[in-house]
Amino acid sequence: MIKAQIVETEDKIAILQQQIEQLQEEIRLAKGTKEIPKKTKTVEDVISEKPRTFDEIVKVLNQDPEDVSNTLQELRRLRAMTNVGTEESPRWFLIIGNDVSTDTVCMAVEALIRDRPMTLQELVSSTGATAGRVSNAIRTLMRDSNGRVLNIGTPGRARWFVAPLNSVQKKPRRTKDDDAIDA
Repeated sequence: MIKAQIVETEDKIAILQQQIEQLQEEIRLAKGTKEIPKKTKTVEDVISEKPRTFDEIVKVLNQDPEDVSNTLQELRRLRAMTNVGTEESPRWFLIIGNDVSTDTVCMAVEALIRDRPMTLQELVSSTGATAGRVSNAIRTLMRDSNGRVLNIGTPGRARWFVAPLNSVQKKPRRTKDDDAIDA
């Protein structure tokens, strides 16, 4: 019994020593003694940035389409992503849920309404966040976007959209000279 505990303890010590060596290597990398390898993007990373088609995901990841397809099928099975496109032309987006930071909700809402105009309910179902958190994100984006987040819907049904940078122009201020010309 005691020998088994000693062997188990020695195994744990060996694992801890390997972890220490890995951490020391990471510290050396962080100090700049070696080139830091880039983190490999995953399907989840790519579809959390913005809605993407299957071909776009494959192109960004530079992976085998079959591997990407298998991952997408698993994400669909887990209900971790949603189609924000059409049945004929699906565009996949990661469902972030409600247990994320406010900044994450804002980034997800912005990514979605950059892609196409969406109602509050569409945003709620596409993000997995509550209506209150999505409404908060819209207000924050409206405040911080310099007039680029627009409601292009009807008075009874808002549809939110982020206009391209150069499309929203502020009206020029009238000057005294303009008033003199008009008189």
